[in-house]
Amino acid sequence: MTTTQAAMDRQCHPAAAGVVPILRTLRNPAEPVLSYLSPPPETTMPRLPRNTLRNGLWIALLLAPIVHAGNDRPAAAIGKSTHLAENAPLHQLRVYELFDDTRSAFHDRFRDHAARIMDRHGFDIVAIWESRSEQGRPQFVYLLQWPDEATMRTRWDAFMADEEWSAIKRRTGAEHGDFVGGIEEKTLRVVDYSPHTSFGDG
Repeated sequence: MTTTQAAMDRQCHPAAAGVVPILRTLRNPAEPVLSYLSPPPETTMPRLPRNTLRNGLWIALLLAPIVHAGNDRPAAAIGKSTHLAENAPLHQLRVYELFDDTRSAFHDRFRDHAARIMDRHGFDIVAIWESRSEQGRPQFVYLLQWPDEATMRTRWDAFMADEEWSAIKRRTGAEHGDFVGGIEEKTLRVVDYSPHTSFGDG
């Protein structure tokens, strides 16, 4: 290579003018040393054409953000598990705040009327409890089981629009006053490691 050709190469390829890092392993493989050596002579490593080097650089620059984005994906996006049981029924927990002076009348109304009309609209009442709030007020708690959320919403709408139930609420409200002070509701979805996914009579 002539002096003029070497100068031209240095202008076109800055790497050829400087030094490039390569990893050289000494006789002891456990001691890698990062050395800065001039590129090997053409007799041992042929010089690649300028177009090949330039194209390779562009490909590396284009692929770098793609590889980086793939490594940054959260674990939840990679795995498919959501820890929710598949094809499991939905449960609905409802808590009513009651009043001591109308508590007994509320239980009578729920037992004799609300539960009966709910059953007519396809409600599945799993269990009913009574509790006390932190303020000592009585609470009425019950658990419902549904095949899915759409069914739950549809049947609740039908129950609330039921003419018999509306008439019973008006009559008992006029007779006893307010029955319920507040309502809390939680929709519960079974996780895939729950010992039970549904509740039955057995």
